Amino acid sequence: MNEIRPDREMTLSDLRKLGGQGNVTAYLLTGEIVTLRSDCGTTPKRAIVDGELKIVEEVIPFHKLYRQIRTVQRDHILIARRERYKNQSILRLTGKGYHRPN
Repeated sequence: MNEIRPDREMTLSDLRKLGGQGNVTAYLLTGEIVTLRSDCGTTPKRAIVDGELKIVEEVIPFHKLYRQIRTVQRDHILIARRERYKNQSILRLTGKGYHRPN
């Protein structure tokens, strides 16, 4: 009775589908912004390449990224946010901007 409905919690497959659709960003608990793609998330980092300081894209797999996500947005629509439920933290869909296909 007090369990969360499984259709409200965001899954890894939801992240992959959203990344494939494009224009989706995730904000992490650390404050970083990650762009979601169909196979991974990417974030800009500064690195030295050929002796020069350049901005490169760091690739982060979804299974490492999922626990760190605070919110997920497409354009300016909030798709999911991390909420406290009992003694755990879950990534819950808001019901706007993305609907899981049945």
